[in-house]
Amino acid sequence: MTSILITDGQELAGLGAARSLGRAGYHVTVAIPQGLLAPVMSSRYVAQVVESPNPWSDQPAFRQFLCEQATKHSVLLPVSEASIVAAAACRNQLGKTTLLAPSDEALRFSLSKYHATRAAQSVGLSTPPTVFVAGEDWPSDLSSVMCELDALGYPLLIKHDNYLTPSGKYVRGRTQRVSSPLQARALLVELQEYGAQVIAQRPVDGHGAGVFLLRHNGQTLLRFAHERLHEVPYTGGVSSLRMSCHDDALLARSEQLLSAIGFDGVAMVEFRKTPSGTPQFLEINGRLWGSLALALHAQVDFPLLWLRSVLGQSVPSVRDYPDGLRCRNVLPGELSHLASVLRSREVPLTGKLRSLWEQVALSFDVSIRHDHLWYDDPRPALTQASLWAHDVGRRLWGRVGRSKQMHADKEILSQEQRDTEARFSRLPRPVRRVLVLCLGNICRSPFAEHYLRRESKERGMSGLHVESAGFLHHDGLRTPTRFVELVRSHSVDLSGHRARRVTAQQIDDADMILLMDAQNLRALHSEFPHAVQKTFLIGLLSAHGPAEIPDPYMLSIGDAEASYQKLAEACSATIRRLQAR
Repeated sequence: MTSILITDGQELAGLGAARSLGRAGYHVTVAIPQGLLAPVMSSRYVAQVVESPNPWSDQPAFRQFLCEQATKHSVLLPVSEASIVAAAACRNQLGKTTLLAPSDEALRFSLSKYHATRAAQSVGLSTPPTVFVAGEDWPSDLSSVMCELDALGYPLLIKHDNYLTPSGKYVRGRTQRVSSPLQARALLVELQEYGAQVIAQRPVDGHGAGVFLLRHNGQTLLRFAHERLHEVPYTGGVSSLRMSCHDDALLARSEQLLSAIGFDGVAMVEFRKTPSGTPQFLEINGRLWGSLALALHAQVDFPLLWLRSVLGQSVPSVRDYPDGLRCRNVLPGELSHLASVLRSREVPLTGKLRSLWEQVALSFDVSIRHDHLWYDDPRPALTQASLWAHDVGRRLWGRVGRSKQMHADKEILSQEQRDTEARFSRLPRPVRRVLVLCLGNICRSPFAEHYLRRESKERGMSGLHVESAGFLHHDGLRTPTRFVELVRSHSVDLSGHRARRVTAQQIDDADMILLMDAQNLRALHSEFPHAVQKTFLIGLLSAHGPAEIPDPYMLSIGDAEASYQKLAEACSATIRRLQAR
C-alpha cells in the first residue's frame, strides 16, 4: 500500500488532502507541529499522526525531521509554503520517496509576488498599479524607488515575500498599508535589511476570485474556479464562504501564466475582481489551498489526481463541476466575518442586521457544504467545535482578567490625573536628572530620552541630564529599523541605541521619572514603591495629550507614527513646564 506523509495537518489544506487520499485507500500519516491540536487528528481517513518541528519557526529542525521521516513513506506531500521550502531543500536526500511539490524554478514564482507579478504582466494579465521595489538585489539608494511610489500615490500596499532568517526562522510574507512616504520608507529600509523581495501596489476594491489548476508534464489535468462571497475581515482576506463558478476567460489566462513559467503541480492563481468585474492578478499559490474542501465537494479531487499522475497510475476521467455550489467555514471563519462587520464603524446598522440575518439563514440551508463537517467524516467538525469552544473560553477568561485590569488601570490613571500637579510642584528646583522608563527600553523611552535631551539644550537647559531604561531584561536589543527610520522625521537617531534594564541606582539618582502607561506604573509601584512621589505619566504633562502613550512595537506603521507624534508633543510640553518652574 502506498504510504503518504502529509505535513501541516493543522491547516485546512492538510485536512482536505488527508480526506482525499485516505478515502481513496492510501495509508495517510499526518504531521502536526509539536504542541498543536487539530481536527485532522480525529479523521477516519488518517492512519497515523506524528509530531514535527514547526517549519515556520525552525527550518533546520524541520528539514532534519523530513530527512528522517519522509524516507519511511512512499510519498511526501508538504502543504504550507514553509514546508515546501524545507522539502525542496531536501530533494536530494529523500531517496526513493516521491515529492509532490513544484520544481525549484516554478517555486521562484509561486513563492514570490515580485516574480509572479512580473510574469503575469509579461503574458498580458492586468495587475494593480505596481512598483517593483526589490527582487534578489536591492537598489543601493532608495531615492528613485521613493519617487516611483510618490508617482503611484498613497495609500499603498507594501507586500514582501517570505524570507529565511539566519536563525532558521521562515518569516511569512505580509501586506502592510502605508499612507505616507515616511511610513513607506521606514518599512522599506527594514525589509532591505532582511533582503526580502518587495513590491508596492495600489489597493484594489472588490472581492477575491481564485482559479485552481493541476498541471502535469506541461498539460492541464484539472480546472476549477470559485468566487469569495465572505472574507475575513469583510474588507478582504481569507474566504469564509465561497461559491464554485465557471470563468473560462480567467481560467485561460491562468493557464497561460502557469504554462509560461513551466509550472507543474497544483496552484491557485488569485485575483481581485473590481466592482466593474475586471480581474486584477494578485499572486500564485503553488500549493494546496485553504478552500480545497469546496473543490472536493464538487468532485474535483486535486490531491488524488495529482498523486496518481505523478506516480504514473491511471487517472479517472474528469467530470464537469456544478456552478453555485457553496462551502462555508463556520468556526471560526463565518463568525469572524460577522464580527468584523459588526465591529466596523463604516457599516450602517441596516448592513449589520442584514449580515446577521444572512448568517442565520445560511445555517439552515442544507445545500451548503462545509470545510470541517463532512457526512462521511464528521469527527473533525466535532473536534474543531471543541477546540474553538476551548479557545473562546480561554479568550473570555482572558478578557475578564483584562477587564479587571482595565478597571484597575482606570483607577490608577484617575489618581495620577488628580495628583500630577501637586506632585509636579514638589519636584526639586531645578530638576537636574530625568529618567524615562518604558517596558523594554526599545521604542518609546529611548525616543523620549533623545527628544528631551535635544529640546532641553535648545532651550538653554544644559544642566539637565536625561537617560532611559526599561523594566524587562532586554539588555542589548536594538530598536527595530522601521522605528529608527520613522523617528528620523523628529530629528532623533536611535540607530546606536541598545536596551538596558533599569537599576535601583538610576531610580534613586533621578529627580523625576517619566513613564508611558499604566503597565509601567504598575511595574514601578511593585518594584520601586519609594519612587512614586517623583514619578509621572508623561502624557499627563501635556495639556491636551492622552494619559498613555501606546507601545509602537505591536502597532501598524501608521499607528506607530501617531504614537511617536503624541510622545514628541508630550516631551515638548514636559520641557516647557520644567523651564517655566
